[in-house]
Amino acid sequence: MLTVPHNAGQHPQPPSASESIRPGTTDTAETQPDLEAHHKPKRLRRVLTRLGDEDLSDAGKVSTVATLWLLGAVPGMGLYAFHGFIGLTLGQAVLRAIHPNETGYATSIRATMQIGALGGGVMGIILWTVILLGLLFAVLSGDLKGFSRSMNTSTQTIRKSVGALAVYTAVGAASGPLGVAILKHHRSASERADMLGVADAARAGAFGWFLLAISWLLNHQSNLLKSREH
Repeated sequence: MLTVPHNAGQHPQPPSASESIRPGTTDTAETQPDLEAHHKPKRLRRVLTRLGDEDLSDAGKVSTVATLWLLGAVPGMGLYAFHGFIGLTLGQAVLRAIHPNETGYATSIRATMQIGALGGGVMGIILWTVILLGLLFAVLSGDLKGFSRSMNTSTQTIRKSVGALAVYTAVGAASGPLGVAILKHHRSASERADMLGVADAARAGAFGWFLLAISWLLNHQSNLLKSREH
C-alpha cells in the first residue's frame, strides 16, 4: 500500500514483493538507507516537494496531487495486476489441492490468471485513487504529517501488520469477483463454464493474497531489522 512521506524530501514508492508494500500504498524512508533515494523517480520527488510548499495555493495542490495520480496510476495498475495474477492462481492451486473433489476450483488456470490480472489491475487503480483522495484532503486541511504517520509502514507494529494483512486479504477477495464480473462479458458460454465462479474467485483470491501478504510482511520485517542494524 502506498504512503506519503513526512516531508517533501521523501516520496511514495510503488508496492512490491521485496519492499514494504504492495497493493496501494507508499513507504516512508525514515528507517531506510539513504541509498534508496537514488531509486526514487526525480519527477515524483519534485511533485512531493511542491506539496510541502506552504505558499502553494489550493488549486496548485489539487493540480500536484492530480499529477501524482497520473505518475502512479499505470505502474500501480501493472503491479497490482501482477499481484492479482499470482495471488488468484496461487489461491486456486492450493484450494484445489486441499479440496480435490470441489469442481468449482477445477477450472482453467489460464482463465484464472486472466481474472486475477484484470481484477488486480482495476483494484490497483481504485486503491491508488482512494489513497490520493485522502492525501488531497490531508494537504488541503494542513495535516500532511498526520496522514503520513497513518500510512507509514517503516515503523511497523503488530496492529499495523494485522491491519495490513486484513487489507491484502480483502483486496484479494474483491479482485477475484471483480475480474470474473468483467471477463465473463467477453467470453463465450463454454469459456464462462470453465471459469471460477464469483464465490470461488473470492475465496481463492482472499486465500492467495493472504499467503502473499504473509511473505511480504515477513520480508518487510526482515528488511527493517537489517536497516536498523546498519
